[in-house]
Amino acid sequence: ARVNAASWCGVKDWRMPTVIELSDIARLDRYQIPATDAPAIDTSFFPNTTSTTEPHGEYAVFWSSSPVADYGGFAWDVLFDYGNRNRVGKDGAFQVRLVRNGQ
Repeated sequence: ARVNAASWCGVKDWRMPTVIELSDIARLDRYQIPATDAPAIDTSFFPNTTSTTEPHGEYAVFWSSSPVADYGGFAWDVLFDYGNRNRVGKDGAFQVRLVRNGQ
């Protein structure tokens, strides 16, 4: 709501992606253990994505708008260190990658 109120990039129709939409941009062929600075995403299109959340070295976790059906207090996220999906409590503090519907 705050992003839309601020008209980021001159538009007001930003939303959080579903877990499927977010998973669709993950590049599983870039999977690495341990996570490095080569995230599981095409950095030509998403140049500022890292595989960790600095400075804590945590996984680069991004929220989706998809709730977990059998756990009301949980939602799905995608980790861009290796493209995995997880269910996490909605009280967590993670990153958001916003999307817009096509025109």
